Amino acid sequence: MVTNFEDMKQLGRQMERQRTIDELKQHDRQPDPVQYDKQTDGKQ
Repeated sequence: MVTNFEDMKQLGRQMERQRTIDELKQHDRQPDPVQYDKQTDGKQ
């Protein structure tokens, strides 16, 4: 979460540069693990 407009602009620039899963795989990188699984976490 950001607290001011300058931080929001900086976060937006970081998000624009963030690589997709396909881009990471092209460079032999491992994406972050999934943090939420609808099949297991969605059930109550």
